[in-house]
Amino acid sequence: MRQLKNLRHGFDVPVGHIATTVRKGTKWTEVELGEELELWVCQKGHYGRCRPHFGCKLVGMGQILGHWVGKLKDIPRPLLEIEHNMAARDYNTLKHQLKQAYGSITDDDVVTVLIYLRTS
Repeated sequence: MRQLKNLRHGFDVPVGHIATTVRKGTKWTEVELGEELELWVCQKGHYGRCRPHFGCKLVGMGQILGHWVGKLKDIPRPLLEIEHNMAARDYNTLKHQLKQAYGSITDDDVVTVLIYLRTS
């Protein structure tokens, strides 16, 4: 089971709804359709699996439905419109938040948009 980590923001999508999350690179293309996700909110970045003593909180579960890979600037609008962080449904805000998470990101960087169903 994979862990989907958010830094300092929650998962705004309600249970039973489909959502996306944008991740830099292609690591998230290695997931299996139907694979379960643990949804974690972490207070600071860390390597490895989330644990409560890292300041992380398990806030729900999800199921992987698919993914899209391409340049950040080419994310299809319908996928951006269901971004799980509602504040990041605007391209400029999303790019700003990705810079905070990854340190740097450009319009031409390859990203993976993970599509999932919030199950709890």
